[in-house]
Formats: sequence, structure tokens, C-alpha cells
Amino acid sequence: ESSFVDDGNKIYKIKVTPRNRADFVYEGYVYIQDQTFNIHSADLFVTKRQGLTYVDTLYIKQTYGFINDSISAPISIRLNARIKIFGFDAGEVKVGTFYNYQMKKHFPKKFFHKQVFSVTEDAMVKDSSYWYKNRPVLLTEEEQKYDQKQNSKKDSVFKVDSLYWKRQNKLTFGKLFFNGYDYNGKTHFKMSALLPNLNYNTVEGWNNTLDFSVSRRTIKKDTNAIKSQFVMGGISKNVKFTVRYGTDSQKMYGKMSYGETNHKQQSNWWVNAEKYIYQYNREEPIIPIVNSLYSLLLRENYMKLYEKTAVNINYSDVLISGPQIKVQLEYAQRNALVNHSQQWWIPNLPNHWTSNNPLAPQNDSLAFKQHNAFVLRTSGSYTFGERYELLFGSFRKPIDSRYPTMYWNAEQGIKTLVSSVGYTHVELGIGKSMKFGYWGKFNIDVIAGGFLNKKNMYFIDYKHFNGNQTHILKNGTFEGAGDNNRNQLNSFNALSYYSFSTNDAYLELHAQHRFLGVFTSKVPLVNRLHLGEVVGFNAIYTSGKRNYQEVFLGVDNLFKVFRVDFVASYKVGEKLVPQVRIGVKKMI
Repeated sequence: ESSFVDDGNKIYKIKVTPRNRADFVYEGYVYIQDQTFNIHSADLFVTKRQGLTYVDTLYIKQTYGFINDSISAPISIRLNARIKIFGFDAGEVKVGTFYNYQMKKHFPKKFFHKQVFSVTEDAMVKDSSYWYKNRPVLLTEEEQKYDQKQNSKKDSVFKVDSLYWKRQNKLTFGKLFFNGYDYNGKTHFKMSALLPNLNYNTVEGWNNTLDFSVSRRTIKKDTNAIKSQFVMGGISKNVKFTVRYGTDSQKMYGKMSYGETNHKQQSNWWVNAEKYIYQYNREEPIIPIVNSLYSLLLRENYMKLYEKTAVNINYSDVLISGPQIKVQLEYAQRNALVNHSQQWWIPNLPNHWTSNNPLAPQNDSLAFKQHNAFVLRTSGSYTFGERYELLFGSFRKPIDSRYPTMYWNAEQGIKTLVSSVGYTHVELGIGKSMKFGYWGKFNIDVIAGGFLNKKNMYFIDYKHFNGNQTHILKNGTFEGAGDNNRNQLNSFNALSYYSFSTNDAYLELHAQHRFLGVFTSKVPLVNRLHLGEVVGFNAIYTSGKRNYQEVFLGVDNLFKVFRVDFVASYKVGEKLVPQVRIGVKKMI
């Protein structure tokens, strides 16, 4: 558009205009030096029209400079985010500077290890003189106030605005019935709300669950970094109680646990005693509120439950070398249950209730005999080549890796005089999330497992796949996470809950690609919705040719909340079955 002279160099101002303003691309200006064609600076922005979710406009201004006679590199960057919500305007500015470049520096072998970034333990308690000396952009007035407030906490990390916490700790009608209650102080008390956990199933009838927890974090006071200890360090001691009651079964269930969490080492252990009710699938794929609505409105009671009285010891840790591990040792008495309730809101429905026996839905007999089980379980994950940020001395925050993540699960039923189970279940999985920029993100997981010993086991101990017979998508199918602490894909869109449960060898495959509006952004009017496209494939292969496949095609980000999938499922010897599934972000 124009040109000017800077430090004796002619600079051309070039306008950047997207071909399609609905694509997630920048617009603005770039400034190019004459003759060398180096970037002098960039002044770009992106708006909601390009698909931003919470930010109205994001401005990016970057300046380049010569760090020697021939090399130009960034020397500063400024990010300015403007937010407009409910008629209010807000903004945030971040400024970064780059200096002390060292070119052609020789690095010893293995200098670039897995740690790529660090924040020192005392980073949050530096005074204004430190920032004046080391920060090219001075602290703003708001940052100075914040810095002074953090330094005032050296004697007590819990010295806070008493009026603020008095308001926050007040028990209100909304907290009691809808949002849950939190009391924050040196001791943290938490109670779940009364209404969100009110559900219905045919075993208990109307039931409600209340959760209570009390925790207290102890922090060393002989440290110079009280604020960083408050955020990342310390040891929490936790006591948790859960109470559950069913109106028709007239049974009370409960849990009680005690544990400790080392926040700095990212490890925790807890002991749990319980008499409680669970789904046969330990991952509990059936959402209670969805089961309630299907039971009361359609007379379709998918949730199958059993009773467990148990004591277990649990430990989890993130090891220095990278693996995340969990171990549980449990001794339990397990009892089968039957239906006690048959309520529905719509009369004259053609559907019929099924029993609480997943092996024989039309037979109301007990699914298994009462027995005791002594079981050792371990699971974990490890990301090859994982890199991490080291925060406040020891807290590791994983970042991206070019390599996949490996998962493992092992379960050993121990046969003794007081335990009637004896089996070995081993499962290995490998998964990867790959980002393709404008073309979105691809997730794939392959899971294989089997039983080395299955002489003494019950249906509870089988491998149960995360199916879905409702029209509502659950987490795990809705969206695959990124590489950072990625979630393993292990759910199906249209698989029946227990038809493929097995105690033989099996192979599970999940693949999903989420486009970022590559196709919908080309359609006029539709592109204003900023929809994303989703395609995927799920499959099970088991011994005995009991195989299942499903493909799905859908759109997400519909009205910023919904996802709609069109699923076609296929079982060997049967016809292709088309179905529709709907996901709600808040629910999942």
C-alpha cells in the first residue's frame, strides 16, 4: 500500500487480506525490507468471524531486528485480546521481548533434554526492583499491586481479604440445591448440591447421592517462595464421605476414604471403605441422568448395577522418568441385585422393562452368586519422547511430543481361601494425536488385550466395551484431546453395552479426525456458524468372529454447544444400521 524509511532502509507496507474471511487466518499488515526482503514487522489481527470462541478480537504485533550483520530475528511481540460479553468490554495485553541471542553456539551432547522451559521456585515473590532491572517493559500499576499482595503473604499464605471469603463461604439456596457448597480457608470443606445427583433407575427407584469432603493443605514456611508453594507445593490431607439412598430398594449406601496428596511430587495415596452400587462396566459408560430420562420417558432401562462391599488401597504417581502409574489392591464382597421399581411417565409404550441381569435381560434371576474377590489392579501411561515444562522447582507440565503414548492395564484376581476369583487380564494400548494446522486434528488409538487365566471369574471381571445405546454422546467420543495429557479414545457411538463383553482375546480400534471448518467454511451463510466436521471409525475384533464396526460423520460446534453424528454400525451377518447421536458440551 505504501512505503517509508526506517534507519536508512526502505520498508514496504503490504496488506494481508484473507481469500475467505470465514477461514481461521489473519488479516492486517506486514512490513518488508527492500533488497533483503526480511520481515521488518507485522501488525495482524483475527476476529470472531474467523472462529474465535471467547475473544472478540486478537491483535498480534511483532517487531524484527538484526542480531548481527546478516541475521534478522524477532525482538518483541505484543498480544492484545479484546473480549466482549453480555455488553461488557474487557482486554488483556501480553508483551514479550527476545534478547541475548547467541548464534553458532556449541552445545554438548544431550544438552537439549526433555525439559524445555522452567519457572524458578521463587519466581512469584520477586519485588519491583528486580522487575525494573530485568524486565524491558515496566510492571503496570495493577501488576505492582499484585506483586505487593503476594509478598505480603510470606508470613501466611492464607492471609486474604476476609470480607471476600465471608461472601464466598456463605451458604445460599442456589449453592445448596444447584451448584454445591465450598468453604475455603485453612480447611476446605465441600458438599455436592442436592438436585443434580437426583436420578432414577429400576434397581433403586428414585435415588440421590451426596458427596462431602474435608481437606487441609500444609505448606512449609521455611521457604522464600510462599506463593509458589501455595500454588504447586504442599501436602493435602483429605477425608471424603459419600451417602446414597434409593426410595424403592430402601437401601442406604456409602463410602468413606482418607488420603494424602503431595502436590509437588504429583503423587497421592488413599484408603477407601465402602458399601456401594456400581455398573458392571467399571468405566460406567451410562450417564445417570440419561438413563433416568430413558427409563421414565421410553421405558428403556439400560443401566445394570451390582452391589460391592469393599476395602481398597490406592496409589498413583508421576515418575521422574515420565510414566504415570496407578495401583489398587482391593478385597470385596460382590452381590447381584434385582429390579425394585417400574415407573414411567408416558403410558401405553411398546417397550418392556428388562431385568438387571445383563446376561439375560428377559430373566429376572440373579446375575451371579454372592462371592468374595481379592484383586490387584495396575494401570498407567507413558509418552515416548515427552517434553515438559518445569514449574516452581519440580512440578512437571507435559507438552507436545512427536511420538505416541502407550497405555497399559493389568488385573490379577487372586484365588485364596477367602477369595473365589482367579484370573489374569492384560491390556496394552497405543495412541497418538496429530495436528495438521488448518486441516484439523487426527486421533487414533489401538487397544489389544486378553486373559491369560480365566478359570475362576465372573461376568463383572470380563472386558466390557464402552458402548452407547442412547442418542446422547458421552465423553471420549465427543472430542479427542491434544498431545498434552491426551485422553485415550475408547468409546463407541452405537455399540450395545454388554453384547460384546468377553473373557477372550480382543482388539479395539478408534480413529477420529476433526476438521476445523475446512468444508463448511466454503458454504455461504453456513460458514457464519463456524462448524467443524468430524469423521471417524470404531471397531472391535474378538475371537469367535464376534466383530463390530461403525463409521460416523458429523458436525460439531453447532451453536457453540452441540455436536450431531450420523453413525452406521455393522455386525457380522447383519445389515448396516444407520443412527443419529447428539453431544452436548456441558454434559460431557
